[in-house]
Amino acid sequence: VPVMPSPASAALAVIGVAVACALPVWARVARRFADEYTKATGAPLSFHLLVPPDVEITLAAAVWRSQLVAAGIDVTLDPVEGSAESLATVTGQYQAAMMVGFSSLTPDSYLPLFAGSVAEQSVLSANITRYVDPTVIRALNDARTTTDVSRQLADYGIMQEQVALDVPYLFLVQMRQVVATSSKVRDLTSWQTGSGSSGLGQDAATVSLAQVWIAP
Repeated sequence: VPVMPSPASAALAVIGVAVACALPVWARVARRFADEYTKATGAPLSFHLLVPPDVEITLAAAVWRSQLVAAGIDVTLDPVEGSAESLATVTGQYQAAMMVGFSSLTPDSYLPLFAGSVAEQSVLSANITRYVDPTVIRALNDARTTTDVSRQLADYGIMQEQVALDVPYLFLVQMRQVVATSSKVRDLTSWQTGSGSSGLGQDAATVSLAQVWIAP
């Protein structure tokens, strides 16, 4: 769940980690943070959560909301179409949004989610949380400068630790995936484009399924 920066962000970050633990003690700890926020601001801790029309996402949102309510945090679930959620997030016109993400085979694909300038934020941005940290950007860029897997792992580890510390995203659910493979599949990563030139399969991109075939 990406969360836009706000006075409540620190409290929400703590709540998100606690919810993932799902232990009785988290509710007491979370309620204490919520009460401290209310005392400091004079208003209850509450926010709106955009929820796209997906069965699993809707269920996760409902479960999370019930847990937060138990901790004294009011959450309004706002059902939205996927296109409306995308527009709201790239323009920064939202408080929190439930979505599926971080499913790429390589963290290099995530650079747009963290790119930007601390001093200046654009109106439209792929960095939907507007979270910019020099350590994260440097680690992702450093990983691009080498083909040494061990060095890349070290750089990605730095990125992961910093993101876990700052919590611009709350990771609520791990969605399991099953991938079936076969050595007989041909032309999945090398195929012809409409113009006749050769194309390469890319992570998170559509390949030409019409040209894929299975060898006998």
